[in-house]
Amino acid sequence: MFLLQLPAVRLLLRGLGLGVLSALLALLLSGFGALAPLERGASNSLFRLRGPRAAASKVVLLVVDEATVQRAGHSPLPRRFYAQTLQSLRARGARVIAFNFVFSSASDDAKQDTMVQRAVAARNDVTQGIIFDAPGAVASPETLRRLPVFALADQGARARPALSVTAPLSSMMLKQTTIGHLNFRPEAGGEVRRIPHLIRFKGQLYPSFALAAAMQSLGARAEQSRHQGKSI
Repeated sequence: MFLLQLPAVRLLLRGLGLGVLSALLALLLSGFGALAPLERGASNSLFRLRGPRAAASKVVLLVVDEATVQRAGHSPLPRRFYAQTLQSLRARGARVIAFNFVFSSASDDAKQDTMVQRAVAARNDVTQGIIFDAPGAVASPETLRRLPVFALADQGARARPALSVTAPLSSMMLKQTTIGHLNFRPEAGGEVRRIPHLIRFKGQLYPSFALAAAMQSLGARAEQSRHQGKSI
């Protein structure tokens, strides 16, 4: 009792009590999402202070901009451009070529579709995208049978479940095809800070597009990857 009467001890206990109350209040506000705008603002400020970072020299982005479409005179781009791009990149030593979209439907030129299919089949160096739970997603039974060619064995890893899929044409999904999902969820401010590395669909786990391309670049097949209770 004597110690409790000392001013220094009372001041210390008062500080501890305020600290505990502040922590409980912060947890309560965080649970209701009240601190999310503050967290996003702080994160944005830190990224602005850090400044932009140059991309690794081993990665090259080819972007289809408005000037490209105008020069081609056709939107979307004719499929022959993709076949020609594949051949050009291979001639320049590209190790992996990743298409950040889905060849989910045939074009109005069957010959050009065949050009792309043959270009993709020529080498095992193409990563293609799939999208889960897109509005109106429909995939043929043949496509669904081909999907698990680059799926990870489901060993109980934490993964978002999916109910439907938009996938490339079955003619584009060869036995050695590497696929990765293009799903992401923007935050309230429109920023994209997180991409799920794994999505569960029909008892299989599918890696993200970036993860699939990285695995292919390293020569690792999906069935060789292990994830004992951890997200890759």
